[in-house]
Amino acid sequence: GAPFKIKTVENATDFVVYISAKGKFYINWGDGDEDVIERTDTNEQMYSHTYEIPGEYDIEMGGKATAYNNSNTVAAVSFRDNTNIKKISGSLGYIFSTLPNGGQPKFYYTFSGNTGLEGQIPPALFYGVNGTPAKNMFYATFSGATGLRGTIPAELFENIVGQPMEGIFYRTFENCTGLTEVPGNLFAGISGAPARDMFHSTFAGCTSIAEIPSGLFAGINGAPAQRMYNATFSGCTGLRGRIPEALFGVF
Repeated sequence: GAPFKIKTVENATDFVVYISAKGKFYINWGDGDEDVIERTDTNEQMYSHTYEIPGEYDIEMGGKATAYNNSNTVAAVSFRDNTNIKKISGSLGYIFSTLPNGGQPKFYYTFSGNTGLEGQIPPALFYGVNGTPAKNMFYATFSGATGLRGTIPAELFENIVGQPMEGIFYRTFENCTGLTEVPGNLFAGISGAPARDMFHSTFAGCTSIAEIPSGLFAGINGAPAQRMYNATFSGCTGLRGRIPEALFGVF
């Protein structure tokens, strides 16, 4: 089966995805049509599909990326502002994996503005992405996905290990108003000296999160960096109790 699956909302009429990675990919649109995409460059390109009959469709994606765009503001794959996504499952990271030479995909705005997206974030969503983080790697990845619910999976970033990079979790879960819990080991692999903007607005506007786990940033230590925790929990009006004493580690 396909490594990554999408269920559209009930009355979807069209679907848009942006890909910037080099490689061979396929998209089964769920209505009998399938596109095979052979990309020889890393320029961002929009791929769209129109459904003759509005409805709920099961889209499957597969393939393998072989090179990524070096820009810090281009995603390997993005469904930004796509309001026709209802559910996602499987691993997007299986298609857009860490390359043998260490090249990393960026999930810059990948699910940003997906207001129709419901349920929990799939635990294996970034399985296949491992090793040292990249700049802006998860910048605004789920920003504004207000239908996401429950706990952020503890294993979501588990294979991302090493030194923080600038903007790595900038606005990642911003305004995800339905998320209720942040696991204490969510960033367990990230360790070392702080980077600029690394947790800028990460959970800003997450009004349903009730508690900040004490060990959330346990691996971060060293000289402070600009805006490293700027607005990290800004607008988290559902927080209760005390802020953990050792939350921001040792500097």
